[in-house]
This record gives sequence, structure tokens and C-alpha cells, in this order.
Amino acid sequence: MSLEDYSAVKILIDRLRSEGVSDFYNHFHTHPEDLKTAIDGVRIVDANDTLIGMFGAASLEEYIGYEEGLEYWSNPYWHNFYLMELSALAAGNNIFADEIQDNLPDGSVIELRCITRLVKSHEDDWSGIITTHEDITARKKADRALLQAKQEAEAANQVKSEFLASMSHELRTPMNAVLGYSQLLQIDPKNPLSPTQNDHVESILAGGHHLPELINEVLDLARIESDQLLLSVEDIEANEVVAECVNLSLPLGQSRGIEFCDQFSDGPSVALRTDRLRFKQALHNLLSNAAEYNKKNGIVTV
Repeated sequence: MSLEDYSAVKILIDRLRSEGVSDFYNHFHTHPEDLKTAIDGVRIVDANDTLIGMFGAASLEEYIGYEEGLEYWSNPYWHNFYLMELSALAAGNNIFADEIQDNLPDGSVIELRCITRLVKSHEDDWSGIITTHEDITARKKADRALLQAKQEAEAANQVKSEFLASMSHELRTPMNAVLGYSQLLQIDPKNPLSPTQNDHVESILAGGHHLPELINEVLDLARIESDQLLLSVEDIEANEVVAECVNLSLPLGQSRGIEFCDQFSDGPSVALRTDRLRFKQALHNLLSNAAEYNKKNGIVTV
């Protein structure tokens, strides 16, 4: 904290006001010579030990000598600070706050939050201004690091989204070929399929049709992360979806002799109001896990 003499500043502002100046921000901005006169008129009267130590000075005299030797006019941070501060004080505000960068005697840079207040007993002549200096260097450094991390994360997320979109296209192209040729096998009149072969082709088609949904599921993960996932809620037949998921899951357990026992699909019709795709995804994931983590020759019961 420091006590500063602004009486010369008050004299300048009173003169400008008598000359008809009312917009002091615009005036100081367009008449930099008056702003320089005001800045040069500021005098440090006193400072507490904390502020003196912050600038590495051994005494008040050393601190004042260092401050008076600085070219505040040429420092863009202090230049803007005084422009805003003096305009606020001239407008009748008794308090002003801003963040600036300053140089320490050792050449390092310190970031400060400065709050200036008129001393109540000097409101008429402005001979007393109290300025509080808060060292916010660590906080500003952390803010910049956080902002950089946020920007890097957003860039990485964009790359991921572009990759997923590209992967979706690359997977769909060969899958369309699989589906197309599987359908041709079913409708070839010269080489009709046996019932067993037709069942196998039906399994290929069912899996092939399910794969694009899985691709959409991967893309949905990106949408979930960005809070952009849309649900399509409708009335569906749960029995139909369960039967479809069980048939899709049958190949998952064949190599280990796992049996799927569907006690639901042929039962009473059950209607659900839900998102069909999400319901199907959830159920298929449950059945896949049940097969994967089951014992050999085990049973998965729905």
C-alpha cells in the first residue's frame, strides 16, 4: 500500500473542466500531452514495508527513488492505467481498480492488481490517494496455463472429431459392399441358398446392418462430450428389439458353447417409450458382456 500526492493532478483537471472539458477519457486520449503532465504530477509520499519489500528496496527512500526514475509514460500498462484511472477520478469516482504489469529492479516482471482510493479527508484537493498493490503474478500465470490447456484440449477434440468422421466414412464403404453381395446371394435364382446357408447370410446381413449403428455410437460419444447428443423418443415394441439383439449376439458365444435363452421375446407384448437406438445399444452391450465374461458352456438368460 502506498500514499500518493495527486494535488497537481487535481489542479490540471480543474483547469480542464473550467475550459469546458467533460469527457476526460476522450480528452486524455486525444491530448496525450495533458495525460503526460498528469502522470508526471503524481508523487509518492509513503509506502508500507510490504510494498517496499515487493520491489526489493531496502528503505522507503530507495523505493521512492526507484519509482521516480521509471518512465511511466512509456510503459503501455501504466499509460493505460493512468488514462482509465484519471478519467474515472475526474468523473467523480472515488475508487478505481485495474490489473497491470510492472518491472522490478532486478529486471523481472510482476503483475499487479492496483486499487486506488481517494483519502476521505482530501476529497476536495486530491492531495491524498491510497493505492493498494496486490501481487497476482502466480494467479495470472496459472490463468494463462489453464487457457493454453483449454485451447490444446479443444484442438485435440477437433482432431478427434475429424478422425471419427473420417473413420465413419471409411467403415461404411466396405460394409455397403458386404451387405450388397450378401443380398445378391439370397436372390441369385441360378444358385439358390440352402436353408442353413440362408440363415448364415441373414446373420451376415443382421450384423452388417448393426455395424453402422455401432459407428453412430462411436460418433455419439463425441456428441455426448460436447453436450450435443439428441434423443429420438418413440413408442417401440421391446420384444422385437430383444429378439433382434439376441440373434445378433448368438455368434459371440458359439466358440465357447454359450447358449442364449430368450424367455422374453415370445412372451406378452411389452411397449416402451424410449430411444430405440439407445435401448438397442444398451441391451446389445449387456448381452455381449454376458457372453464375454461367462463360463465355458454357460447360459445367458433374458
